[in-house]
Amino acid sequence: ATNTTTSVSTSATPSTYGDAVTFTATVTAATGTASPTGTVQFFDGATSLGSVSTANSTGTGTSTWSLTTASLNAGAHASIHAVFTGTVDSFNDSTSDNITQTVSQKSITGNFTAAAKTYDGSTAATVLTRTLTDVLAGDVANVTMAGGTATFNDANAGIGKTVTLAGATLAGTAASNYMLSSVGTTTANIAMAEAVVTVTGYTGVYDGAAHGATGTTVGVLGESLNGLF
Repeated sequence: ATNTTTSVSTSATPSTYGDAVTFTATVTAATGTASPTGTVQFFDGATSLGSVSTANSTGTGTSTWSLTTASLNAGAHASIHAVFTGTVDSFNDSTSDNITQTVSQKSITGNFTAAAKTYDGSTAATVLTRTLTDVLAGDVANVTMAGGTATFNDANAGIGKTVTLAGATLAGTAASNYMLSSVGTTTANIAMAEAVVTVTGYTGVYDGAAHGATGTTVGVLGESLNGLF
């Protein structure tokens, strides 16, 4: 049987999580012009990425096998290699050196909705719902947007006021494959609060004259609103 050498290459590095990458193994016979025949199995460390039994191209004393995968998680895969198992009595087995496939996180965006509230003097807002855009279909249940602080653009009452969410992060078993690039704003209403009005009437012995009442008006923060109403 003829000895062989095997090398492996990648179609793109770095790639982005979820994108297909093609690994190609080139097997070269040490002597002769016959194209090597057999099977190539591709590995990420000790994990098999798949096996290909038919060469996709042949040349003088060489053959290539290719495997396409989109299963690699984000990160550096430093032990991508190919193992050639030659046809018995024709070609001897060989294993390639390792190459590194770097997979970048996929950028996604977040969105949220906020609850309406009554004026309380603060810009604090409450998040109602959260969604993510561009998450791969198979990961929808495994990555969520969590945390962060939602705030109105100011504390005053109004309709359709802008609300922002700062400091949100990704959570879930697939979160490490994604990067939260931005979170969109939303709008919510701040309704006017009711002031507390206290009226004190005149107390005394009837004398036939008109007497006025006194009163105070206080806002939700305890501030005096006298003279504003």
